[in-house]
Amino acid sequence: MAFAALTLTTACGAGEAAVDQAVLFSALDGKLVREGKPVAGATIIREWDFAEDRVHGIDRATTDMQGRFQFPPVLHSYQKARFLPQQAVVTQLIKVQLGDAEWRVWAASKHDLKAGTEAVAGPADGTDPGVPLDIVVDLDSPMALRGQVAGHTIFGTAP
Repeated sequence: MAFAALTLTTACGAGEAAVDQAVLFSALDGKLVREGKPVAGATIIREWDFAEDRVHGIDRATTDMQGRFQFPPVLHSYQKARFLPQQAVVTQLIKVQLGDAEWRVWAASKHDLKAGTEAVAGPADGTDPGVPLDIVVDLDSPMALRGQVAGHTIFGTAP
């Protein structure tokens, strides 16, 4: 399956808004473990909400035999105000469903609409923003802050 993004460009006069491309959720590669072993067949649910443009989305992935899962980037073309200050806020959530149990494993508030900006180890340190974020989700860990992150990101799990 291929994913494509459409970027619109316009000529703007004074006071008009330019069209820009936002990365609402960066590409993500992950591994799900429990008791130190990969978890196969779990459903990973990713949600995002960009209130400024009233954009809400949800997608799903299933872990493979090694517990791995992938998500493509979530891209959105939006009108960027030319003269008014803006504070972009994209809320992000990732949940894991396994049998009758559900865990929240990622809760974030993304304030930069560039790729890879969910984590401090993204473009700010010179790494390639086109490289997917790579995470390990341990279902045995309580939900807690894990490492340095941008915005108000929480990594970890809570049943």
